[in-house]
Amino acid sequence: MSTSSALRITLRRPHPAQEQIIHDAARFNVLVCGRRFGKTELLLNRLTRPVLSGKPVAWFAPNEKYFDEVWREANRVLAPVISRSDSQKKRLEVITGGAMDFWTLHNTDDPGRGRKYAAVAVDEAAIIPPARFERQWQEAIRPTLTDYRGDAWFGSTPKGDGFFRELFNRGQSGEGDWRSWQMPTTANPHINAAEVEAARIELPNAVFRQEYLAEFVTDFGAHFKPPAYYEPDQLPQDGFKEATGCDFAYTSKAGDWTVFLTGRLHAGIIYITDLYRAQSEATVWAKRLQDVPAPFAFIGGQESGIADFLRNDYGIKLTTQRAVSDKLARAQRAIAAWNRGEIRLPHGAPITTEIEAEVLAFTGDSRVDAHDDVIDALSSLHHALIGAPAFEPLDPLGWN
Repeated sequence: MSTSSALRITLRRPHPAQEQIIHDAARFNVLVCGRRFGKTELLLNRLTRPVLSGKPVAWFAPNEKYFDEVWREANRVLAPVISRSDSQKKRLEVITGGAMDFWTLHNTDDPGRGRKYAAVAVDEAAIIPPARFERQWQEAIRPTLTDYRGDAWFGSTPKGDGFFRELFNRGQSGEGDWRSWQMPTTANPHINAAEVEAARIELPNAVFRQEYLAEFVTDFGAHFKPPAYYEPDQLPQDGFKEATGCDFAYTSKAGDWTVFLTGRLHAGIIYITDLYRAQSEATVWAKRLQDVPAPFAFIGGQESGIADFLRNDYGIKLTTQRAVSDKLARAQRAIAAWNRGEIRLPHGAPITTEIEAEVLAFTGDSRVDAHDDVIDALSSLHHALIGAPAFEPLDPLGWN
């Protein structure tokens, strides 16, 4: 005689706006939402059900930092039925035979190639560089849905124009199997309306419209234009000046990133050649800094001891200059050079996607920018290679 006991998986009950989306969903679904609407929770809900029925699904995100929390939540929710959790391959397998893969979109054009899925979710889709996202969807992700005639869910807070907005417009026009929704933060009944109103009063109008009202705002941000590229055979091999721009984080627990951006200057053009980006203790990234050419960094008041630490403890010949302006002001000359095509990225290289993702999303408003460490490193690199312009006093009244 055998006995069996039921295993219980607990999913949070969708709030009314989420229920509306689930009820009206089609095969391809695009959710544009304000902060804290519950987008990620909804997308995970849509993948959990097919997994429990024994089917494979996949989660796609711009890079690992955007799915680390989802990975942990999926492990928590599915814990009673997980048969294998591989943190290296980022793959969950459950006792029903279902599986959930997690993919990053920052270092490959072929995420999920060779796999088949019953459902996929693309989180924070607006952050992905538009041309790359379009290519990844058409050439890699969409074909994974063929065997099962699987569903797709795209979710993001909006960020200007791009391929994500194009997908949203498909849903609005009722094209084929596409549906889309635009949900403000206040559509989540668990969010305090007074807090949202306080944000409306405090934040710039464009920021509030994008982050809370889920509007596609195009009248702010976009300091950097799409980049210029170079092919491998165009990288100068002699007669160049080389340096590394740095932005330091002092502890891996601060949520900040240490970035080193290396480039070569030749004939007025800066060729980006290497990117180091990591969340780690100073004792870890300092060893990497020993290997880069001519490191330079703008140093703020709270960072005054870092130069001595690196020079005395690691023998690093670090050049510094005191940061006397804000991040956006320091970036102006690098922005101008980038937009003139005088800063070029290696075409098709993994580092290019990672640099583009942050640079093209940069607004200069810390309340909007998720990360801006690459911006500071780029500003430092430009200063190290080009230097500051000669001081030219301006007439205070603007007279010639």
